[in-house]
Amino acid sequence: AACDPSKNRNLYPASFSVFGAWEGRQYAAGETVMLIAKFPTSTCKLPEPQDAGPGCVPVMTLAVHFVNGSQCYAINAYPSTKGAETAYGISFLTDPSLDTGSDVYNHWAFPLNVMYGMYTSKLTVTGFRIPGACNVVGKAMFSNYDLIPKSNSLLSPNVSIDTLPPTIVNVYTGKPAGSYTAGDVLSIIVEFSKEVSFSELPSKYSAFYQAANNSYKLPFGLPSLELNSLAVTVLEGYEGTGKDRRKLSFLYLVSTGEFTPDGGQLEVADGMTIQLNGATIVGLATGVEADLTTMPKPGTVGSLSSNFSNKITITKTGEKFPPLGYDPNAAPGSTSSTTANATRRNGQIAHTRRDAAAGPIVVSVSMQLNSIFNVNEKSQSLSADFTLQTSWNDARFADPTKPAVTTSGTDAIDRGFMWSPRLTFGNRRDLTSPFEGILNVTNTGLVTLTQRYIASYAVNLDMSDFPFDTQTLSWDVRSQNYSRSLVRFVAASPSALRNASAMLASVQDPTFSFSQYGQRTATITTGIYADFHVLQVTVKAARIATMTSVFLIFPICLVCVSLGMVLSQDPGKESRLSVPTGALTATMAFSFVVSNLCPPVSYVTRMHLLIFQTYIFAAVQLVVNYYLWRVQAARRELAELNAENKALLADAQWVARKVYPPPTKVAVMPEGIHKPSPPP
Repeated sequence: AACDPSKNRNLYPASFSVFGAWEGRQYAAGETVMLIAKFPTSTCKLPEPQDAGPGCVPVMTLAVHFVNGSQCYAINAYPSTKGAETAYGISFLTDPSLDTGSDVYNHWAFPLNVMYGMYTSKLTVTGFRIPGACNVVGKAMFSNYDLIPKSNSLLSPNVSIDTLPPTIVNVYTGKPAGSYTAGDVLSIIVEFSKEVSFSELPSKYSAFYQAANNSYKLPFGLPSLELNSLAVTVLEGYEGTGKDRRKLSFLYLVSTGEFTPDGGQLEVADGMTIQLNGATIVGLATGVEADLTTMPKPGTVGSLSSNFSNKITITKTGEKFPPLGYDPNAAPGSTSSTTANATRRNGQIAHTRRDAAAGPIVVSVSMQLNSIFNVNEKSQSLSADFTLQTSWNDARFADPTKPAVTTSGTDAIDRGFMWSPRLTFGNRRDLTSPFEGILNVTNTGLVTLTQRYIASYAVNLDMSDFPFDTQTLSWDVRSQNYSRSLVRFVAASPSALRNASAMLASVQDPTFSFSQYGQRTATITTGIYADFHVLQVTVKAARIATMTSVFLIFPICLVCVSLGMVLSQDPGKESRLSVPTGALTATMAFSFVVSNLCPPVSYVTRMHLLIFQTYIFAAVQLVVNYYLWRVQAARRELAELNAENKALLADAQWVARKVYPPPTKVAVMPEGIHKPSPPP
C-alpha cells in the first residue's frame, strides 16, 4: 500500500535496542551507547525531531546507578537521526532491522555518553516522553506523551556499564601457617573486585629487585607493598598461572633483621597500601585506575591477618642493615623535617638539611694500582685494574651495643639503601667490569668501603720518548652528586692498601710496569672543578722492555732483510732496478709498522718522518750503487789488462817464428836415400 503520513496517529516506540552492541557487552567511561527507539513498521516517513521545531525534544529515562546515589538518568533524542550517523561515524543501514528501504528511518537515536561514576549490570529503559511539540499535522501525531514502557522496556541485546575502579577485597598468602626466617620466600596475594591489568614491569627484573627491603630506591615502574615486618615486597605478576587476573602476587624474600611484632601476625603495614612507583594498575575491561585506598585495615575482614587459621609470623635473625629509620637520601649529620603534602601516601613530604656550620663530610681516599693493560696510544686511553678504599663517618651507625665491626658486601650501597659519597672518575670512558667490594661499618660510625675497579680511562700519554717512555698517569676522583659544600676528599695513608689486591686475582699481560716506583711514590692532590671537590691520584709507570722490543726489532728486521736481499743481487745491468725497489719496499714496511704501532701525529710531522726515511734510504742506495760501480770498474780494468796480455803474447810468438825458424827433420828411407820431412 502507498505510504500515507496522515495515518501516523497515536505513535509510540514499539521496542528499544542498542545499536552496534552484542549480548553482554560492557561499556566503559568515554564510550557512547547508541540507544534506538524503534517505532512500528507501519509508521510512514517518521519525521525527525528537528522537523517539528525546537520544542520537540523526546526524552528517554534509563535505570543507571551513580556513585553519588542517584539511580536514573535521562537522555535526549538526537535532533536528526541521519545527523547522528555523521556525528558518531556510524551507519544505521548496517542493521537490517533499521533499514526501511527508503531514505527515511522509522526510529530515533538517543546517544548515551558514558561518564565516570556511572554503572549498571543491566541497562534498562524506565521512561519515555514525547512532548506535544513533536506533533506535526499531516505527518505524525504522537500519543501517550509520558509513556512508561513495560514489556518493551528491556533493551536488546543486554548490555552493562562499568566505570567504577577495581577495589581491593582480600589479602592473603598461600603459604601454610608457621614461622619464617631470613631466606624464605612468600607470595602475598592481593585480590581485586574485578580483573585488572598492570603496566609492564622493568626489563631487568631479577633477585636484585626481588630482595628489595627499602621503598626509597625501587626501580621506577615497580609497584611495592610494605609489610609490618619492616619489609617491602614487589609485584611479580598475576598469581600462579595468571588465569585469574583479579589476583596480583607480591614477592616477599625474608631478609635479615625482619620480624613481626611480639604476638603479632604478618600483615600489611598499618596505613599502607600498594605503592605504584610510576606504574599503573587499572581495570582490565574499563581502563579505570584501581582504588588502592580500599586496602583492608589490619585485623579487619579481608586483611592478611584475618585468617587466623593460617597464622604467619616472621622470626628475627640478626640485625637489619641499614637500621630501621635510616634515610639513605640524607647525608650524615642532616636533620629531617616533614611538611603536609596530600599527594604522598602518608600525607607528608620529608626534607633533609645539613647544617652549614658542620662543614663538608670528609672522605678519606686511598688507591692501589694493580696493573695497566690495553694501552692504546692512538686513542690516548688505557685500561687499569686498581683497588680504591674510601672512609667516612656516619653517626647513625654509632651503637656501642653492636659488634665492633660489621662486614658485608656492597649490596646496600649499590641498591641505594645506604648513603655514600657516590664516587666517579672524571676521566673514565666506560665501566667494563665492576666487582663486589667489602663494606666495613664500626660501632663508632666509621664506614670503610673497599672496591676493585677495572675500567677504561682517557689519559694524556707523552710519546716523545716512545717506546722508551715513562708515563705519569692520573685518575680524577670526585662525587657525582655532591658538591664541595657537602663532600671533601683527603688523601689516606699510601700503605693502607698494600695487600688489598690479594683479595682478587690480578689482570694478566700488563703493558706498563710500576712496581719499581712503589705505592709510596703515588701523588695524591686535591682541587676544585665545576664546584666539585676533586682528588687526583698520580702514578708513574714505565713501558715494559718486551713491548719495546716488539716496537723496535720488528721494523728494523724488515729493513735489514730488504737491504740484505739488495746486496745479494748479481751486479749486472738487469739487477740495477733491485736497489731502488728494495729500498722502497723497506721504506713502506717501516712506514706501515710506525703508522700502526705509534700514536697519531700531524701531517707535517708524518711528512718529516717520511722525508727522513727517504734521506736514509737514498744514502744507503748511493753507498750500494758506489760499491757496485767500483766492482764493475775493477772488472773492466782486469778485462782490458787480460786483452793487452793476449796481444803481447801473440806478437812475441810471431817474432819468435821469424827469428828462430823451426829445425828441419831428415827421414831415412829404406833404400838409404835421405829426404827432408815437412814441417809440423
